[in-house]
Amino acid sequence: MKSVTIALTKQSKIAKARYVRPFTYCLVTLSAYFTIIYFIRYESKVLAFSCFFALICSILIPYALKYTKSHTFIANYIVTIYFITVQMLTLYTGGIKASSIWWLGMVPVLAAFLLNAYYSVIWFLIMGSNVAIIMLLKQYDMLPESVIPSSGVDQFLNTSTIFGITMLTALCVLTDILREKTSSENEQLLGKSFRLSQLASLGKLATGVAHEINNPLAVIRGSQLKINRMIASEKEIDKEALKHYMIKIDRNVRRIQDITSSMRNIADTKGKKIAPFDIEEVLKEMIEKGKKQIGSRNIVVKLTVEGENFLFNGISNEIYRAFFNIYENSLDELIDLSPDYGLINIDLEKQDENIIVTFKDNGRGIPLDIQPNIFDPFFTNKMIGQGIGLGLTYSFNVISFNGGLLELCSPKESVGACFKVTLPQFNS
Repeated sequence: MKSVTIALTKQSKIAKARYVRPFTYCLVTLSAYFTIIYFIRYESKVLAFSCFFALICSILIPYALKYTKSHTFIANYIVTIYFITVQMLTLYTGGIKASSIWWLGMVPVLAAFLLNAYYSVIWFLIMGSNVAIIMLLKQYDMLPESVIPSSGVDQFLNTSTIFGITMLTALCVLTDILREKTSSENEQLLGKSFRLSQLASLGKLATGVAHEINNPLAVIRGSQLKINRMIASEKEIDKEALKHYMIKIDRNVRRIQDITSSMRNIADTKGKKIAPFDIEEVLKEMIEKGKKQIGSRNIVVKLTVEGENFLFNGISNEIYRAFFNIYENSLDELIDLSPDYGLINIDLEKQDENIIVTFKDNGRGIPLDIQPNIFDPFFTNKMIGQGIGLGLTYSFNVISFNGGLLELCSPKESVGACFKVTLPQFNS
């Protein structure tokens, strides 16, 4: 699970920064309006000065944007201006019963819109503590005298109520627009990222194909040139040498055929028959086939089965080949390593509604630096000629196509290789 922090994501900052200037214009307009109202109509120099101070601070926001790239600072600056101004209005227009208490309640909402939920909670606590202080001041008759005459309180309350509801509605509408816009931009970024990853995979595949096919082609070309020289020479053709070159050509042609056939098998997902079959039977058949490779070597294969009825609805021959590729890698490793005691554990079990197959050997393990690449096409750490690097790629694609998951479960080196296959269980 990802840890949640107070910091805004880069995408969130970019999206919410668009609304800084509109709020700045609102603050400037409201501050100018109430400066005039409190100075001329209510003759309150304190509130007029407070609103005028808010006006000056709001005018400075566009200049602050030029010198700081911190959206968090600017957003908190805007909320602070709004909070201090409304706090002054609340103190001088009746305290907790003042109509401006509506505006004070907008502080955490504004913080949630310009910042995030964490800053909203912080500002809510600040607002709550200030409301508690105002209530205490009211209780002990320590509040300043209200600058609004009693005859104008009802009118001012109606105006404040309308203003508060309007502001709350506007914030909700803008939040919804912002969420939709951000979601749309995230989808576009994900689409671009997916296309870039596809191009990167295509580049890797093209490079691998070129490398794997160029090597046998170079051998074929070299053998062809030598045969041409033998034919052009006046000397009698050395049949043994000719046979040697023809064998080399045949061997490398077959290698190219293996590569193209493996790639076709990876890509071919059409015309395959999907039917339920028993995974346990597939594993037993796989182990039986592997006995020929083991021969007289001291390699033990243990199949541990927990439970019964391991039915899976898929393409049986593909799943068999996918399993065998993983199993064959372990066999090749132990045969190459020639340990005193080679061991391959294959565990079959159920977890929830899934069938879990785990392959684990006691070989040298997979080095950490190559673990991220083991499912890439043409990636292999075997000796030249022992593998073309498509076995695990095939297994990964086939298992994924059948609705499963193949993952490496041996993060440490020198503890043997471990692969885990997860397949959805078939419930008849």
